[in-house]
Amino acid sequence: MQRKLKDRTCVNPACDTIFSPRNGFHTTCSISCAQEYARHKTDKRKKKAWAQEKREWKIDNDRPHQDKLTQQVFNRVRVLQEKIWYKSRGLEPVCISCGRPNMDWCAGHFKTRGAFPELRFDHANVFLQCNKRCNESLSGNIYGDRHSHGYHKGLMLRFGDDLGQEIIDYLESPHDPIKMTGRELYEFRLLLSRQERELKRELESVGSLGMF
Repeated sequence: MQRKLKDRTCVNPACDTIFSPRNGFHTTCSISCAQEYARHKTDKRKKKAWAQEKREWKIDNDRPHQDKLTQQVFNRVRVLQEKIWYKSRGLEPVCISCGRPNMDWCAGHFKTRGAFPELRFDHANVFLQCNKRCNESLSGNIYGDRHSHGYHKGLMLRFGDDLGQEIIDYLESPHDPIKMTGRELYEFRLLLSRQERELKRELESVGSLGMF
């Protein structure tokens, strides 16, 4: 004797009828629901294909959008690298410009992205910085104020006078412009995203050693 199948709900999104299926392939309660569900699946595939086509168009044709997204991932990578640099040495992370710990961290550019776009992805140009005060309110706080030493002096304090000045001299020398297409930026972002995941795991590993 054939075992009776359990009642099931019609798969048509516009219908919630519970029916007794004839077999395992019987998924709709009626022919009209089957036809409507088939149209629904076709429309869904078309929407998915259109969305993919739109993403591909933005990758190849909307370079500013790709640049913005890639910069965001690069900045997150630099923050993670900086945290690991400090933590692996048993040090508390501090702002490169004011020396304060426990701040709202960001990737602070010594040479701004707007004026020096050729340095926007250069690791030597980006260090850990507090966001609201030094990065935003003081426009990077390069030379300091009466409450802080500034980015310039911060590089000296962190790396020593010779290496600190070498970094500054490098950043102030001429650099070739970055010529990356939207597709190249997208592919670069994929590499950065993988690096970001690896750095997060590494940071967790450093933290497990009791260096937080």
